[in-house]
Amino acid sequence: MSSIIFTLSENRKNIYLRFDYFKPLIELIKSLGTCNWRDPWWVFRADNRTLLLVCNSLLGANYTLTFEGEIQKLYDKALKWEEQWIEQIQRIEEIKRNGHLINVDFSSFLKIQPYDFQKAGFAFLQERNGCAIVADEMGLGKSMQALAYTAYNKLTTLVICPASLKENWRCEIEKFTWKSCYIPVSGVDLPKEHFDYLIINYEMLVSKKKPKDGRKKSTLEQLLALVKKEKINCVVCDEAHRIKNPTAKATKVIHKEFKKIPHRILLTGTPIKSRPIEYFSLLKFIDPIRWNNRSEYAMRYCGATKTRWGYDFSGASNLQELYKETTPYVIRREKSEVLKELPDKIYTTVPILFDEQQQKQYEKLEDDFVNTLELEEDAQSDEEIKEVRKKNMSSLSKVHALRMYTSDLKIKYAIELIESIIEAGQKVIVFSQYLKIIAALHKHFGEKSVTLTGSLSGQQRQENVIRFQTHESCKVFIGSIGAAGVGITLVASSTVIFLDLPWTSGDFDQCSDRAHRIGQKNAVSIITLSCENSIDERVRNLLAEKRVILNQVLNGRQGDDRIESSNIYKDLLLGYLGDKKRKKRAKTVAVSV
Repeated sequence: MSSIIFTLSENRKNIYLRFDYFKPLIELIKSLGTCNWRDPWWVFRADNRTLLLVCNSLLGANYTLTFEGEIQKLYDKALKWEEQWIEQIQRIEEIKRNGHLINVDFSSFLKIQPYDFQKAGFAFLQERNGCAIVADEMGLGKSMQALAYTAYNKLTTLVICPASLKENWRCEIEKFTWKSCYIPVSGVDLPKEHFDYLIINYEMLVSKKKPKDGRKKSTLEQLLALVKKEKINCVVCDEAHRIKNPTAKATKVIHKEFKKIPHRILLTGTPIKSRPIEYFSLLKFIDPIRWNNRSEYAMRYCGATKTRWGYDFSGASNLQELYKETTPYVIRREKSEVLKELPDKIYTTVPILFDEQQQKQYEKLEDDFVNTLELEEDAQSDEEIKEVRKKNMSSLSKVHALRMYTSDLKIKYAIELIESIIEAGQKVIVFSQYLKIIAALHKHFGEKSVTLTGSLSGQQRQENVIRFQTHESCKVFIGSIGAAGVGITLVASSTVIFLDLPWTSGDFDQCSDRAHRIGQKNAVSIITLSCENSIDERVRNLLAEKRVILNQVLNGRQGDDRIESSNIYKDLLLGYLGDKKRKKRAKTVAVSV
């Protein structure tokens, strides 16, 4: 056949292709996903990347090309651009490998020294000027790398995350930096003083509620005004796969309102959950100039199939090319890659705040428990103690009711966390000492989950363990601390979640070690959900204190943990009684003054 002729349009924005009809050539051009038919020519955008894609594809199929007018100059320019692009990719890949060698004094802006792979993540963000996706596997400190970048560059940062992670972000900021942060509950209490980090949840971006204090602006309107006033110059989206859907309200707001913020960091362990089309919205937010045409992206990378209702973009195509095109924007490490740097176990506490109503109910339960405890303490004989317990239930029953209340509140947060782990393609182990909690989680996850409690027979227990270990469809193991904490191996997962803590650190370690056993190829992430300013904190702190004593006694060697088991509950009660007496003394002093 004759040569394929390239002609530049008058407005210089498009290039026309002319050639004699030849069906194989037409099929090739259609497969590129970049050309459109405009009778009598095929047309594509006159940018470097598209011009090279079309030319290289046609030359690779042994077609002859003829360039008219300025096309040759554009082609030569595109070749030079490609050389620079390859150099940039090579430079970024070198940073990913050896970025830990960056000459930066991390101790000048971070309280804790990062691991080498986290330093490489920081260096990558520096190279990208803070416009990138950090897609490390869960437990590798994506938030820490973002905080390192923002603290080093002294950026005023908006953090957008799920509601369940807002308090965790506050703790991370306090743990790693010396910066200030603010978490607004609603538009009523947006900060009046300067902050380094403003932490909001995605739902606030679509809230149309008006404040009750007479102001006319909605939460979003006030937020945008605050972003402008405080000159926020960085936005961090945690669990950024939440903006994969371009039609979702929160996604629209983020793209519209924050695309001009100079530093835009996306954190997600699952930038693509199931198909490449989900990637586009994230890439567009990072680089709206490069990724500006969803239709072309879909035609090229999403296995476009024409149906009677239009094109279906649920497939995948040209994946190696997509990887090459996106690698400068993304850094991803899995635990197995950085295992030598990691400790055997990574401990994380996820803090949870009570809302106003929950706080009142908790305080009511706590006061009732402490009053009963005080009556028991004041009793002069066993008979009097029995009489107190007959009228009020025992303090032990009430402390369990208190702990049950906080565990019950954590169910929705646990579900959200577990679902994010499953979406990342991983399995998860969950422990609680309360059957009600175990049943609620099992009901939610259904066939994806198995349980192990004291009510199961030996055969049922073994079958559930085997199913979790070997069946890909079984994602969640939910066990009671007493029954599932010993004698089983659960190395199919490297993530363990505690909704509530046992009374001894020995039981805690036994449960954690279900995943930390021979055959485990990753560091084990151990996550504790803890209600702030509650009995959860008291138990957690007491366990930590007992662990220190135990380690000192045993000089770091493993041993029987029973030496503390009879004391922690007593210490908890003494702590509550001590607080009660201190409050009484303070009240007496105040009255006398």
